Amino acid sequence: MSDCLDKHISDAEIKRFIDNFNKDFDVKLKLNNTPFLINLYENFIDQYSSDASDRTHITKLVNIEENVIKRVDKDTKKLIDEWNIERENLFLDIIKQAFIYGYCTCQEINNETKVIRSDSK
Repeated sequence: MSDCLDKHISDAEIKRFIDNFNKDFDVKLKLNNTPFLINLYENFIDQYSSDASDRTHITKLVNIEENVIKRVDKDTKKLIDEWNIERENLFLDIIKQAFIYGYCTCQEINNETKVIRSDSK
């Protein structure tokens, strides 16, 4: 991913994803520790970015892109740059949503487990 992208996740994004999770799964999950989740996400992104196998894919993509750019005119290069930025923003948003949904799923399973335990007593 490009270094110009903001890879951080904001409180507003977390709230949006949790609201969507609640709507998608008809639950009422609330998050009590946003700073923890932000830190967890940023550590996830740092580890993901440093994974050697992912760099192999990125290197291949960059090489292909460089070969394509050599064959196109200036206007097309500009469109490719714009397309890359939007594509990276989309992928980053998908990664954020998947991360938050995974966290929410874990929290909801914990909540349901507590309910089952209290019902069996």
